[in-house]
Amino acid sequence: MIYLPDQKIVFTGDIFTMDQFRVLIHREQKGSSGGWITCAKGVVALDADQFVVGHGDVQTRVSLQKRIDEAEVEREKIKELVARGMSLQQIQAAVGDPPPGQGKPGPGSPRFTDFSEVVYQELTERNP
Repeated sequence: MIYLPDQKIVFTGDIFTMDQFRVLIHREQKGSSGGWITCAKGVVALDADQFVVGHGDVQTRVSLQKRIDEAEVEREKIKELVARGMSLQQIQAAVGDPPPGQGKPGPGSPRFTDFSEVVYQELTERNP
């Protein structure tokens, strides 16, 4: 992340990407949904007017805060559904994830784990 105080612009890198609220988290790199939310809140707390996101248009604080809020709401909903014993597939349907094979990148494009799957894995992990 680069902070330019005179211009009040923050380059977020891929903490935020494109104009989507479902964030991309690399669990294999020790990423977590809670960690993303904490980091994202820190970014929007900076004294900036514009935020240059990874692979997308310049965003405002309001637009990024909306994405954080939506991610928090989805994360809490998933927590409730896991507590009720729902499967990953049931949870994905409940939060509106596309069915398997739909809404995914084409051949040769990276496939990132859906936010709902990341949260589900975090909550159901059996390792200490």
